[in-house]
Amino acid sequence: MAKPPVNNINSSKLFGSATEIRTAIRQNKNLKSKFSNIINILLGSMKLNGENTHCADIHLSDHNAAGIPTQLFIKIKGNSISIPVKVIPGIGKAKTNAAIGTTLINQTNNSSPGTLGCFLTDPNSGTFYALSCCHVFTDDQWIDYSGYDVPAGHLIIDNTSNQQIGDWLFGLMNNSIDAAYANVADPGIAVKSGYQQPRDINDNDILHKTPVSFKGASTPDGSGYIYNYEATRTIEYSNSSVAIDGLILISSGDNNSPSAPGDSGALVVTTGNNEPIGIIVAADTMFTYVIPINTILSNTGMNIY
Repeated sequence: MAKPPVNNINSSKLFGSATEIRTAIRQNKNLKSKFSNIINILLGSMKLNGENTHCADIHLSDHNAAGIPTQLFIKIKGNSISIPVKVIPGIGKAKTNAAIGTTLINQTNNSSPGTLGCFLTDPNSGTFYALSCCHVFTDDQWIDYSGYDVPAGHLIIDNTSNQQIGDWLFGLMNNSIDAAYANVADPGIAVKSGYQQPRDINDNDILHKTPVSFKGASTPDGSGYIYNYEATRTIEYSNSSVAIDGLILISSGDNNSPSAPGDSGALVVTTGNNEPIGIIVAADTMFTYVIPINTILSNTGMNIY
């Protein structure tokens, strides 16, 4: 007997908490090996009977949903709990958000410009640094410099005004980070962000679609909401395809990506509270992908200015 579609689930059924949904996702992780077009299975949210409820999100790389389950099931203390599933088809490839003619550029190798996300400070020395994505400085290539092992003499400039920022000092590209910073030669150009303390994303951000905003070189008044987090996505660089873990997904409604090429490195903050949550690294047609800011700060030892 075929399982009923999500919209026909009886409202008296127990849908499960976020914890139980995560358990169902773990118990059904074999779906990714069974269906090659499944990109992610994540905790999500959907409207059921007029209310927001958590669900399992299944993201597909194409539009072939044949055989994809409309519910997941777990048993707890003898009770069978049905978990609603929302299938998001046709996501396609995730590409870096770098393009010619925007703000921040590595003058030495004429790399693809991106966005200066914010200024950082070293809590010990008080020195200022300019933060962006590492691929902005590498001509959209994936190169793991493991931190401070970057080429010497690469000058970072504001491509709009041709103002010199400073030398590229730090670059880290691995399966959780794509970030870099340059020293600020003139402290007078460092602008205090005025943001609150950075924070991590939680399950309530998914359920309530926490609104966010960013100032990208191509999208100066970018906005959207938190759709998912803890995602793994394969990012298409010019020389390689690399899976990055722990990504935050941002949508602008109707599964549209709010960012554009050139927005790589832009700092994303919660709207109203101005809490930094991460920097933009890539996008596809539906989502913008964000590296958590606390992951970057913990690996650099820096603070947001």
